[in-house]
Amino acid sequence: MGQAALCCAAPRPPPPVVADVEGSWPYVTVSQRMVSILRSVVDTVSRDAPALTEEAQPGGQEGVQQALRQLEQLLQSLTADGPLTPLTGSDDDVTMWNEVLKAVTATSKDGRAPHWHSGEWLYVECYMYRKICDILETNGVSKKYDFFHAQKAESFESSIKAAYDLSVWTLGDVFSGTKLSPTRVQEAFQNLMLVCLWGNKNDLSLSGGRQVSQDESPLSQLPILAQFLLVDDHQRVLSYLSDLRKQQRDIRVDFACDNASFELFSDLCLADFLCAYLLANRVTFHVKALPWFVSDTTRPDVAWLLKRMQRDRQGPALPALAARWKQRFDAGQWSLASDPFWTSPFPFHRMRQEAASLYRQLENADLVIVKGDLNYRKLVGDRRWPLQTPLCRAMEGFHPAPVAALRVLKADLAAGLPRAAVRRAQQMDPDWMTGGRFAVIQFCTQVSPLD
Repeated sequence: MGQAALCCAAPRPPPPVVADVEGSWPYVTVSQRMVSILRSVVDTVSRDAPALTEEAQPGGQEGVQQALRQLEQLLQSLTADGPLTPLTGSDDDVTMWNEVLKAVTATSKDGRAPHWHSGEWLYVECYMYRKICDILETNGVSKKYDFFHAQKAESFESSIKAAYDLSVWTLGDVFSGTKLSPTRVQEAFQNLMLVCLWGNKNDLSLSGGRQVSQDESPLSQLPILAQFLLVDDHQRVLSYLSDLRKQQRDIRVDFACDNASFELFSDLCLADFLCAYLLANRVTFHVKALPWFVSDTTRPDVAWLLKRMQRDRQGPALPALAARWKQRFDAGQWSLASDPFWTSPFPFHRMRQEAASLYRQLENADLVIVKGDLNYRKLVGDRRWPLQTPLCRAMEGFHPAPVAALRVLKADLAAGLPRAAVRRAQQMDPDWMTGGRFAVIQFCTQVSPLD
């Protein structure tokens, strides 16, 4: 388990972001990107209706049609800035969601339920995805149905050449059987951390569900992307893990995963390297239990990826890598976890209170790698902290273990950014916080005292 020291205090937490300012990034997200995504879901369910009817519970045809009507009503509510309504399903987290809605309603100025543009941005955005699943579940649609699967699969198919190139390099240069020198280990770690970071550019929720892919060899792009890296703590992460290895520790690394497809592939490449060079003995991948934010990873996405790699015909590299990874899963060295907290509306500083068992699991890790923009927003409470606020302070006491945050910026909030890096980014791109061009690798080994 990671050790923690104290970090500086202050400032006091700003309020969570609300999507109520017309023209702001949160407002555009709710009024445009979320609308586009929900329309795409309606189209997908309509297209899949015949197959869903066959798989549905008794009365399947009427149930699927009722689900489509309710999804259309949800879309109308979103476009008209209507009120949020309770969930009606029977899943274990329904009570929690409805209690949150009740609490938000009770504390509002007018005592009314939050609307899409008056509720906290993180809450209403998460609510949309949970409400979609609730509508399908209450109308008898199979819980195995992932209405985002086709988009995720297409994203990987369009990135298959990049995945192949990375697998050839990984098997040839990193896992060739010849022990790498310390310098080569550092280089390989840096490359895989950066590929793992920039794989987060392939985010279907940022594009409103439109197709994105990794078109070029990821390694060849790293020198070009270096100018967009605002914080790079990869060497601190490597030093920390190397020190644990010298202590002959049984090292556990946990990934809070983000996107499926190429980003998931790059996560597994990094995890394989960590295990091969004894920088980790065990790895847990925390994935989503529901279809989430279009491209987020679920358990079936991991299984699909391995099967797709096994049948690749570009050469032996992807099938060989899939065999390595399957062996790690089968041996129990790698495992998957999908706690409902990851698909809740709560920021991470609420985890100890809302999901104590998950927090205890993370306390057993030596390092938690937090991937992606949504996880980062939850890490900093979806608050607009002053940009120079230390990340450990912005995490508001969330510190089950040392945290490495790998994020491509897609929302206008952040913490721990040096002034010079901010000035450089502002000069390069006025939309530097939301365009998906700039990124950070930040490492927090400290616990901040709360005000």
